[in-house]
Parts: sequence; structure tokens; C-alpha cells
Amino acid sequence: FVPGKKADDLDAGRGIGRASAIRFAEEGAKIIAAGRTVEEGNALVADIKKMGGDACAAGLQSPP
Repeated sequence: FVPGKKADDLDAGRGIGRASAIRFAEEGAKIIAAGRTVEEGNALVADIKKMGGDACAAGLQSPP
């Protein structure tokens, strides 16, 4: 893994996806996190930014 690269993480709002996104951020990656809801993604982004990382979020919602 190379610091400064971007990492896309689908289903990053919880579980293994969230843990992976945090680990990538710890290694210096800029995270683009997509969770099941915007709220989950925003919570992850806030946690990554608290530890000094760089991240943005997008919500993935199934159509009704």
C-alpha cells in the first residue's frame, strides 16, 4: 500500500468495510467511503478526520 493514494471502500459505514477504511486511512490513504446511508458515511469521515486523515462520503441507497 502506498501512502497518498486514494482508496474507495464500499459499505464502509460498518463492520469490515469500516475497519478497512480506517486502516487504509492510518496508512495515509485518502478515503472515498460509500455506506448504506449518508449518516454512516459521515460518521466514518468524522472519525477519520479526527485521527488526521482525509476522507469524503457518499450514501448508497437501494431504490424502493
